[in-house]
Amino acid sequence: MGDHIIPRFILRGFAINPESKKDNQTINILFNGNVKNEKIAAAFSIDQFYSRELENSLNKDFENKVAIIFQDIKKSINQNEFQISLNDYKLLIRFFVSMWRRNDIHVKDIKLLFEKTINMTRFMLKEEYKNKSIDELYNSKLAREMFYDKIIKETKDDDFIVKRTFENYIPNVFVNNTNIHFPLQNSYGTLIYSKSNDGSNVDYENPEIIIEPISNYIYFILFKNKANKDDMININIESCNDEKTIKQLIKMYINPNTTSFVIDDTNEKFIKELLEERKINL
Repeated sequence: MGDHIIPRFILRGFAINPESKKDNQTINILFNGNVKNEKIAAAFSIDQFYSRELENSLNKDFENKVAIIFQDIKKSINQNEFQISLNDYKLLIRFFVSMWRRNDIHVKDIKLLFEKTINMTRFMLKEEYKNKSIDELYNSKLAREMFYDKIIKETKDDDFIVKRTFENYIPNVFVNNTNIHFPLQNSYGTLIYSKSNDGSNVDYENPEIIIEPISNYIYFILFKNKANKDDMININIESCNDEKTIKQLIKMYINPNTTSFVIDDTNEKFIKELLEERKINL
């Protein structure tokens, strides 16, 4: 079985048969204009995408603990707020940052850096790598070992992005009570930037809003705003019954770099229309 780019505990929140046993749960994936039903056990996975050490670390340090937090949030959606410890909140931030870094879309962003490094250090490579092209090396486990594994392992509390996100954003939980479900994209989260008059990003380093999916009816949303963080943090829970508002949030969530979506019968037509409007061919 391959390595999951999106953890199974998240994919289960988008299952079209959530009452089935975990091994039998499936999702619908929109890709290249077609919808494919796939078992969660095999969905969004790539063979040998992680080192075994990193896979074990992700399970132990992130996924098992975050899955419990997500379950606690789901149990609290009928309340006005959810209380979380400072340590658990920091864990969530590290998880969101690692999710942004761990998928195959963002790994591609390091190719130029990888090429530059290889050109400087090719003489130090093992014999099996020395005569391979940049593309061959980039698609091998060498790139993962040199960059991908290293970047994920260094996503700790003192990581610059983790610290900035923790200090400069206020968390909220947004609950969708309408008949159109939230989708999930293979880049997982979305960063939304304020725009200048010419349409360019005003502050690329500090997005205005960060959307992180929990399930097909819950999004975790971070708003840019400084606030003191106590030992226990109260996270506001906002419920919405207005389909127009939900559709607007879905529009905000869709990332133009996305290559596939997890959808269902409630949102398939809307998302296809939106992608056609934006001329995104998925």
